[in-house]
Amino acid sequence: MSLFNKLLIAATALGLLLPEPGIALGGLALLPLSISTFFSLIASRQKVRLETGGLKTGAIYSYVFLTGAMLLASLFMPAGIREGLVMYAIFPPAIAVLVLSREWGGNASRVFAFQLIAYSLSIVFVPAAAYLLLGGVIDASTLLAQLVLAFVVPGALSFLIEVKNKQLAADASGAFLAILFYIMIAKSQPWIVANWAMLLSVMAPLAALNAAVGYAAYRLTKDPDAVLYALLKNGGAAAAVSLGMLAPAAIAIISAKTLVDVGLILGFGRLWQKK
Repeated sequence: MSLFNKLLIAATALGLLLPEPGIALGGLALLPLSISTFFSLIASRQKVRLETGGLKTGAIYSYVFLTGAMLLASLFMPAGIREGLVMYAIFPPAIAVLVLSREWGGNASRVFAFQLIAYSLSIVFVPAAAYLLLGGVIDASTLLAQLVLAFVVPGALSFLIEVKNKQLAADASGAFLAILFYIMIAKSQPWIVANWAMLLSVMAPLAALNAAVGYAAYRLTKDPDAVLYALLKNGGAAAAVSLGMLAPAAIAIISAKTLVDVGLILGFGRLWQKK
């Protein structure tokens, strides 16, 4: 199990058992997100190579397969959870996809190019999609400002700095993302404790659906990048920008989905261990 996965599990336990500091830090959730994005981009930066095949893979498996599956599932979810799942669905792929692509033997340069485009377009796409799908629940202008702080600012700064120890930068990114995850869990802890049975009943079929989408991508392509796109969205960012705008149930479902993602990574990663 990677250091990041261990940190994520530890953050979950801490958020459930000691939520008070995380609740107090709720207003600063964008800070660890921005710092994590900054270190992640430093750790993964490489030459950009635009290829039609790579862009097509990302668009199909992240935005048609995974976004489509999550939006479909949201139609059957209770209010509160529904909004959180919609927010998760419309965000770009997790930044960790690039690191995992390298570990699983994918084409990291194609993933990097797609991620740059996806995150750049998300500044417009996410607020527009949120407004269309959620209406007045989301303040589109506030969401836009938060995305600029979370993605554009750290992205611009990352191109000004070069580091030799990219693994250290990747670990720093994971540590700050774990801090964000702790805040997410802590903020939704009262709701999770009061509604844990309902959360489990929702997450079981949702995890099965996501695993089925990932397996479909595997059967169709045998491409680790396609599988990663079909499994992972940037749940941390989705939760961070939703704090203060959506109900605790929404933050809880995004947090739970992000934790499920760890299990999916561990499970599907076994397909590529010998490749």
